[in-house]
Amino acid sequence: MAKLRHQQLRTAHYQTGATLVVVLLLLVVLSAISVMAVKQSNSSLKIAAAAQVDNVLFQANDKAFLRFENSHKFTNTAYHSSNLLNYLINDMQLGESLIFCVDSSQLTFDVNHVTHQTIDGNVYTGKNNGYCNLDSPKDYNSLGKVITQLSFVLSQPLTKLNKNEHPQNLPTACIANITGVATSLIPAMSSINQSQLLQCFKHTNVDTQIDKVSNCLKNLGAVVSTHRQDYQLLVNTNQPNCLGEISNIKVNPTSWAEY
Repeated sequence: MAKLRHQQLRTAHYQTGATLVVVLLLLVVLSAISVMAVKQSNSSLKIAAAAQVDNVLFQANDKAFLRFENSHKFTNTAYHSSNLLNYLINDMQLGESLIFCVDSSQLTFDVNHVTHQTIDGNVYTGKNNGYCNLDSPKDYNSLGKVITQLSFVLSQPLTKLNKNEHPQNLPTACIANITGVATSLIPAMSSINQSQLLQCFKHTNVDTQIDKVSNCLKNLGAVVSTHRQDYQLLVNTNQPNCLGEISNIKVNPTSWAEY
């Protein structure tokens, strides 16, 4: 009888130990599932945040181009030094850049507040105040979070068209090609300072080197997005050399690319 009772106690002890092991295993499994769920949730949040940031930067670049296009489509204007299109057509040499910060308080672009950069990276006297300033509130857009620098490169000077080349229903006599480059970044998401910003923004944006600004900012850890938009400028003028007083400037977007 004593032997049977001892056997029963021993069996109960083993059962209790097995239950404890099972419970511990279940706790380990549940803990692992919880950790995986948290990691998955964090990854999803990061992906969603990255997508939101990309969208904000894309919209900032797109708005900069749209402002340029909407401000100058089918404009009728005599030559004036502060008019952007006139300046691009009459005052720039092949490969030169016109650089300015997209001012959220202005609807048009004033070439009195630009940087006119030569093909070798030098600037013209009196035309070197177009770079964005991290310390200037007016240089921010998209709810005060984003800075956008816009530059235009003259890729083909104004050239007279033959009559059979004129676009339909548009009495255009001349055509020029320009390349627009918009670079947007969120300064608050990086430790970049004004000196570093200028170092990157001063890179020339010419043809195959067009992504140097973006690469420089990315190497500094900035959250940045750069887009390129090519344009044709169709111009009506009575001048035989396509220069001087012009009217009926049509801005025609052509190819587009993201860097």
